[in-house]
Amino acid sequence: MATILLARQDITQVIDQPPAVSYKDQTGKTRSHIFDFLAVTFDGKRIAIAVKPECKLEKSGIQDTVSLIREQVGRRFADHYLIRTERQITRNRVANAELILRSRLCRNEADVAKMHELISSLHGATSISSLVAHSGLGARAFNAVVCLIDLGDLQTVGDIRIGYLASVYRPSIRRGE
Repeated sequence: MATILLARQDITQVIDQPPAVSYKDQTGKTRSHIFDFLAVTFDGKRIAIAVKPECKLEKSGIQDTVSLIREQVGRRFADHYLIRTERQITRNRVANAELILRSRLCRNEADVAKMHELISSLHGATSISSLVAHSGLGARAFNAVVCLIDLGDLQTVGDIRIGYLASVYRPSIRRGE
């Protein structure tokens, strides 16, 4: 989950296991809970995230715990409270986040600008391999495409792993804007 959060453009900080939050359970007993992550956005919003396997959601009582904390503590700790499972933390999303973080380290502004110019006339979806082939940038084009995905100028079709065979589109064109 941390990798996915770090790859988001709007997140400035990720705190792993922030300080415990105190709340009262249904019987009135004081309890404490440690969220798995606290993410902070550029505009200062804080997002508390609990991570659990889907099969343990009900048994763990995490949904009730987060609900009680949201009601009792509210914005003193976080602006938003989320529970995430393997449904949101997919292998593809983690792999894509790792790739995006690597692409940021190797970002070449001229390559990104050239690829951005190439996609400006893109209508509909196309494969990354097609963009790479038409760019004239050689292997560097792949990293430029990943940078455009990171920026939100391109989006993959579905929850798929970013790779040469993946299809991408310009989000504004796909929505009909």
